[in-house]
Amino acid sequence: MNQSTRESGSSLYHTLVSAYRNRLIAEALQRNGGSVGLAARDLGIHRNMVTRAKRSIGAEVQFRRRAKPQKKAQVDLLVAASEKLYRLARLKEMVA
Repeated sequence: MNQSTRESGSSLYHTLVSAYRNRLIAEALQRNGGSVGLAARDLGIHRNMVTRAKRSIGAEVQFRRRAKPQKKAQVDLLVAASEKLYRLARLKEMVA
């Protein structure tokens, strides 16, 4: 085996390993909603490896971020809950 054959074989190996690693990480990120920490825990690797791979994957994969609840919706829920508690207190007063 000459030098150029060894180098091209080595290059092919590293290319394939890198592609497979990126695919595994992309799938883990997809399963975990784009969360680097959860994907790393899922794969059993350090989160820095996932972050680096995510950069190298780039725009190839769009990760779905978790939707943050809107503050207005949270306030509306609190208001509705407090109104119900107020009505319950009033009913208890009427019955007693």
